[in-house]
Amino acid sequence: MMESMAQTCTESNRNGLEPSLNDLKASVERAAREGIAAHEAEAGLWHRVLPLGHHALGFLFRLVGPGDVGEVVVLPDGQAVRRLDTPHPRVYQSVFGRFELERVVYGTREGQKIAYVPFDTQ
Repeated sequence: MMESMAQTCTESNRNGLEPSLNDLKASVERAAREGIAAHEAEAGLWHRVLPLGHHALGFLFRLVGPGDVGEVVVLPDGQAVRRLDTPHPRVYQSVFGRFELERVVYGTREGQKIAYVPFDTQ
């Protein structure tokens, strides 16, 4: 059930790219057809590229997933840490906009220092 839900999210986000990409292509074609000045076309493109970038980066985050690499992870120093029960949110501010991400974290127990966050490492 979880896999199909994640797959549906990924497909939905991939499909979300199409309208933005089509709009960008149509804008370029319209600028060429109507002889729009380059600086005006550039301004229009910029306003279309930002949403396209937001969709694309969101798609990347969905493909990467929350960073769940198993119940227990052994760190380079030999310490074994476990996946904590509660995902930890993180705000990621990019040039394309704000993202609120849920990440799997590893440590000895809730309330203690987090030892490893695979998503952040990537």
